Amino acid sequence: MDQHVFIRLADFFRKEGWLEDTRNMIIEEQLAIFLTIVGHNTTNRYCQDRFQHSGETISRQFRAVLSACLKLSKLVIHSPDFSRTPNQIRASHRFFPAFKVTKISLMNVV
Repeated sequence: MDQHVFIRLADFFRKEGWLEDTRNMIIEEQLAIFLTIVGHNTTNRYCQDRFQHSGETISRQFRAVLSACLKLSKLVIHSPDFSRTPNQIRASHRFFPAFKVTKISLMNVV
C-alpha cells in the first residue's frame, strides 16, 4: 500500500470516529498491525515481536480495525444497478446479444 493511501485511510477512520488513538498505540500503528496480519498472513505472535505489544493488545486492535473496515465496506460496496445495461456491453456486438431480452424469450420463461 502506498504511504499516502495508508495515511488517508488512517485519517478517514479517525475523522469518522471508528478508531481512536489509545494511550499506548496510535491509529497508524493499529492499521499497520491489521495490514501486516491480513496482507502477509502473519500470526499474532509475529506481531507481538514486531510491534512490541502483548498478544491481547494485538488481538484487541486487530478486532477494532476489522470492525472499522466492516463499517467502511457498507459505504464502499453496493449492489449494482441491474435496471440498465452498461454502455460497454450495449456497444459490443460480441456481448450485447446475450443481454438482449425480447418479449418472446420472456414468454418462453414464463
